Amino acid sequence: DTAIKDGATLFEAMRLEELASFIDQARQCGLKTALAGSLRGEHLPIIDTLGPDIIGLRGALCAGQQRGGQIDRETARLFIEDVRALRLTRADRQSRSSSLGGR
Repeated sequence: DTAIKDGATLFEAMRLEELASFIDQARQCGLKTALAGSLRGEHLPIIDTLGPDIIGLRGALCAGQQRGGQIDRETARLFIEDVRALRLTRADRQSRSSSLGGR
């Protein structure tokens, strides 16, 4: 998570290589990982590639993406749909890869 709540994202605070290394090292120690820090729907493909166990959200689910606002039910529903679509896309890619003998 980002300690300073200025709207800068986790990906502005840390390089992807650092995040990937953090996740890899945690997994080698048998730990689960969580990423947070002004994450938004546009970050889902990057988050999916990194593969944390948990993502923390607040502003992305609030009306107008305003962190101090209330979580908006429709915004949250749409975000969940985006996550599910990403999962289906990943499952489809894995299925195709398996059917091609892992190529």
